[in-house]
Amino acid sequence: MHKRILAGTAALLLTGMVTAGALAATPAPAAPNAAEMQKKQENRCADRTARMTGRLAYLEAKLKPTADQRGAWTKWRDTVMANAKAREQQCLQMPMRAEHKRLSIVERQAMLETTLSVRLEALRASRPALEALYKTLDDNQKKILDRAGDLENSHFARGKHAREHPFENRRGGWNASGQSTEAPAPATQQ
Repeated sequence: MHKRILAGTAALLLTGMVTAGALAATPAPAAPNAAEMQKKQENRCADRTARMTGRLAYLEAKLKPTADQRGAWTKWRDTVMANAKAREQQCLQMPMRAEHKRLSIVERQAMLETTLSVRLEALRASRPALEALYKTLDDNQKKILDRAGDLENSHFARGKHAREHPFENRRGGWNASGQSTEAPAPATQQ
């Protein structure tokens, strides 16, 4: 019995040493060069525009705009896509992630201000077209569009972890059961 255990242990040790030797002989992957990193950023920026195109196509299929609504839909869709392309261009001008870590807090704040300004301009540009479209929709279509959320600023509208914690808000709000999560107001003395 002891011989079997000893033989099994020796076999495991030998296998582990062979595996460790093979892993040690494998060279580490080379760090990406500047051209590869630039291409990766270009793809990431273009992906945002592609996702927006897909969201709009899906929304159009769900809404099924009528002939009377087609003009308002097209105007809003074109405005949203123009905004998406402007954000793509802004994304391309941003420093790559590796460079971003080296920026000072002042530089990062300036970048955030620029990003938020572009988003605010996009909201202002698309709002009139959205309002015009919304007026043409029937109640069912309005529900579909309302559920779609804020397409252009979905990160801000729903939060980064919305899928994991729906309807939660640390500062208060409504949970998935429809119960208020706000702390009770402090009692006032009279």
